Amino acid sequence: MKKLLSILLFALLLLPSMTMAQTDRVRRPTGTTGTTGGGTKGGTKGGTKGGTKGGTKVGTKGGTKGGKTGGTSSAPRRATTPSSSGSSMQNITITANGVTFTMVAVQGGTFTMGATSEQGSDAYSDEKPAHRVTLSNYYIGQTEVTQALWQAVMGSNPSYFKGSNLPVENVSWNDCQQFITKLNQLTGRKFRLPTEAEWEYAASGGVLSRGYKYSGSNDIGSVAWYSDNSGKKTHPVGQKQATT
Repeated sequence: MKKLLSILLFALLLLPSMTMAQTDRVRRPTGTTGTTGGGTKGGTKGGTKGGTKGGTKVGTKGGTKGGKTGGTSSAPRRATTPSSSGSSMQNITITANGVTFTMVAVQGGTFTMGATSEQGSDAYSDEKPAHRVTLSNYYIGQTEVTQALWQAVMGSNPSYFKGSNLPVENVSWNDCQQFITKLNQLTGRKFRLPTEAEWEYAASGGVLSRGYKYSGSNDIGSVAWYSDNSGKKTHPVGQKQATT
């Protein structure tokens, strides 16, 4: 398995009803992948100062990060059943203290979560057995939370690698909760962290999933920054292919 760059890449989630839902723990991604880019199956292991291993860019159409889907047309398809609630949701653009960000609409559905067949030997033991999960509609951040947004909300920037369009890092789970509380106060909305299931569903493409090994492609380099291509530093958000 390819070594991951260890940083915290943190995403926001918003429910259509604008109500707060219980926050589940967020684990490392199924299979692999890197950091800023087209996303990765699973999530980030939240908690320790200085960052955590795992996931990347969250968001875009039906899943994560901006751009078009990569990979081969022969990739296996992950069985996904759309929810009956329809797909009339639209992306939402929100501004907080002058910084604008996008929440991408994700149509709910039923999908296979965990160590699916395309993961092969890269799947972790705690991702087994694969199982069916049903999710309602929700919104997820189009990219990781940027340093510009963190600075606008918190008034400081704890990141080691500095840049307004770089993902924020060097923050703890508690720091993220404080950020979300302040963001909710500024916007009048009810953001929270995505659950592991919500992250994995979005990262795999939601109802548009094509069953790629990585999030949006079978080629890790086209959708993620990781140890072999990152130069051991973070990169501006949105540079890699989208999940779909």
